[in-house]
Amino acid sequence: MFGDTVSFALAGIGSLTLNKVNQDNYTAEYLCKQSTFEVRCRVRHTKVKATASQKEMDRHNVELVLKTYATAEVEEHDQKVYVVIENRPWYNGAYILADALCDWLIASTDANLIKLHGWES
Repeated sequence: MFGDTVSFALAGIGSLTLNKVNQDNYTAEYLCKQSTFEVRCRVRHTKVKATASQKEMDRHNVELVLKTYATAEVEEHDQKVYVVIENRPWYNGAYILADALCDWLIASTDANLIKLHGWES
């Protein structure tokens, strides 16, 4: 179980500590409100039911949202990033694949994240 707080370092903003504001069953939500923005993190665990073409899967989702409040110069807007891990219920090694993807994205000073954001494929 994650703790009552989670921390993120955001470029241009600095380190933020988000406090748990909700916990129920397999979901937790964390929030940090500032005067000009808020950062929200949601952690969710669900099951994808089996169908004729797919077997049952466990689904683990982490979502991070930065909401910038409206000012005279800028309209309110959200930026969002999330990671989804899906695996068969009996397999507990899917985090290895998620780790490899995250490492690839941030390799060489976030080079692949920058390429992805620039519509490269």
